Amino acid sequence: MGEAAAVQMNVRIDPALKQIGDEVLARNGTTPSKVIRSLWRYFADRQSVPPFLMGNVGCEDGREAKRRIAHEGFGLVGKLAAQNGLEMNEAIGCQEARDRMYDAMLDEMFPELDSAE
Repeated sequence: MGEAAAVQMNVRIDPALKQIGDEVLARNGTTPSKVIRSLWRYFADRQSVPPFLMGNVGCEDGREAKRRIAHEGFGLVGKLAAQNGLEMNEAIGCQEARDRMYDAMLDEMFPELDSAE
C-alpha cells in the first residue's frame, strides 16, 4: 500500500495529552502518523488488537483483560511444565520446579547420562 493513496484520519484528544505524546514520540525518533500507520498495520497483519490495548477495547475492562491474559499465560506455563514431567499441582518451590525441568530437558537431550548421579 503506497502512501500516495492515503486517507486522512482526524482524532479528538486532550491538548496536554497530545503535547506530551508528541514529545515522547519525537524523543524516540517517530511521529504520530508513523505510530498510527504501524498500529493499523498490526491490525491488518494479525487481525487482532495488541495486548496492551485489550483493557480499552470492547466490553472487557482492564481487570478482566489482565486476569484473562494471566490465565492464558499460566496455561502456557502448565503446558511447558507438563512437557517436562512436572505436575503443576505439586506444592514445590520455584527453584525445585526449575531444577526438575532442567533435569527433564537434560534427560531428553542426553539419554545416555544418568541424571540421578
